[in-house]
Amino acid sequence: MSKKIDWFIILTLLSILLGACAVAPQAGSVPSGSLVPTIKVTEAAGSSGDETAASPTATPPASRPTPQPGTPPSQAALNLATQQAANLPDFVSTLQEKLAQELAVDTAQVLLKESTETMWPNSCLGVQVRGMMCADVMVPGYRLVFTTPQGEYECRTNQDGSNYRLLPPAAGQNGITGQILISPNCAGPVTLDNPDCLDKPYQASVLVLDSSGSLVTVFESDSQGFFKVTLPPGSYTLQPENGNPYPKAAEQTVIVQEGAFTPVTINYNTGMR
Repeated sequence: MSKKIDWFIILTLLSILLGACAVAPQAGSVPSGSLVPTIKVTEAAGSSGDETAASPTATPPASRPTPQPGTPPSQAALNLATQQAANLPDFVSTLQEKLAQELAVDTAQVLLKESTETMWPNSCLGVQVRGMMCADVMVPGYRLVFTTPQGEYECRTNQDGSNYRLLPPAAGQNGITGQILISPNCAGPVTLDNPDCLDKPYQASVLVLDSSGSLVTVFESDSQGFFKVTLPPGSYTLQPENGNPYPKAAEQTVIVQEGAFTPVTINYNTGMR
């Protein structure tokens, strides 16, 4: 009986020893054939010590090619684009470059300030040139004003720019400026408590005659009745274009001094009573 107990104890001890010798799987190991996502362990930004943060492995987006800058447009091309956007004729850019050459400045320093379609009184575009004969015909064209380091230059042209006159600052800094008004604008007496009856801006054409009665130029006020016309120093008669018989405005004489714009107000009468 004691021998059986001894053998039983021996067999039990052997079983315990054999179980202890078996290799236990390490923590974190994955049995072969298991389907699990691959995790990349990286150090967390701003962490200290051995702290780590796990983030899924991501494929970086394909890099896009950086567009190469093209050749910058020339100043002439920029000027032309600006003129086309403003519905100006192409020859304005050519005149701009010619003025820059005459003044020995860069084209970028010659900027177009004003552009107005107008009617010139003769083939000399309203500019008297000694020794030059001028045909007495109305010439459609443009009045251009350029700002430069040497001051503002006025350029008068015909319709296609083949004929032009450049006026230096001294010649372009005098003339007339003002507004055209019309009244009365309602029947009956005009009173301050009825603003509809008071003077209103009026758009009209006005002829400018020199002291000999010859036509110098024709100008038109804007929608608010304002106008500004460069003229050489001298005496002029302003002759508004009248209706038949209304509206009408009286002629008036103005004196233009050198280096100044003479203020003028032209009053039209509607004929309302």
